[in-house]
Amino acid sequence: MLSLRERWRAGKPEVLILIGVWVGFVGNAASLPLALVTHPVALWPAAVAVSGVGVGLASLAAFVLARRAARTARNFVYVGAISTVLAVVSLAGLIGGGIALAGATWGIVQTYEAHS
Repeated sequence: MLSLRERWRAGKPEVLILIGVWVGFVGNAASLPLALVTHPVALWPAAVAVSGVGVGLASLAAFVLARRAARTARNFVYVGAISTVLAVVSLAGLIGGGIALAGATWGIVQTYEAHS
């Protein structure tokens, strides 16, 4: 696994995506126990679903970024799509997904090649 410094040298958009994904993951994971403590028992399934989906999407975005070795616009589009859905799920997802989406957009701009 690459260290943060090696990731930064490999590409700054990737680091921004990883920071956003980390914020979304940690924020959704931390909001789960908070929701279980503050919400009535009847709302627990919804709280678990929202937090679980947020954690899952953040993990999926990191997995797609790590699995795709090629630095192409298509891979950044995949991460951007996942980040967009993450941003809709919860407040923590909005913050983390927004950061990751900014990184994905930056990556698309850097790697896009127009076909003539």
